[in-house]
Amino acid sequence: NASRRRLLCSIDDQPIATPPPTTRFLAMCNFFYAADALRALAPDHAPALADWPTPDLAALHDLARAFCAVPWHVVQATMPGRHPYTPTHLLASRCFDAAYVLVLLRDVYALDDFPRVTFALDAHGGTDVEWTLGFFLSEILAPAVSADPTS
Repeated sequence: NASRRRLLCSIDDQPIATPPPTTRFLAMCNFFYAADALRALAPDHAPALADWPTPDLAALHDLARAFCAVPWHVVQATMPGRHPYTPTHLLASRCFDAAYVLVLLRDVYALDDFPRVTFALDAHGGTDVEWTLGFFLSEILAPAVSADPTS
């Protein structure tokens, strides 16, 4: 279960503290593109993804299963142009993208028992949100956090 995986989380064999389940998570970049593509490309018989942009991960998993079950010839014939962030040459990777994102969220980050993960293309006010911004913030905030005597 997710609680057990969270206890086993480590980097370079060093245990790392993970945030409590009340923490809000923002999924961006490929996380957003893969999940949003599922919404746009899922077959008509697939369950709707409620509560977008904060869907339940189990519902996202069900939608991914439905999308990935569509035969490739049907995808090629019916899906080009249905999703603004999925040009035709990327259709072939969207099933893998969805599976990869779900494995990361559920099995690597152990977020399957979190109330919600929010998928976002940009921050409030239209500011682009990319992993490079997160890395930058991590780098400039790390000295402040390590200098904090309470941490």
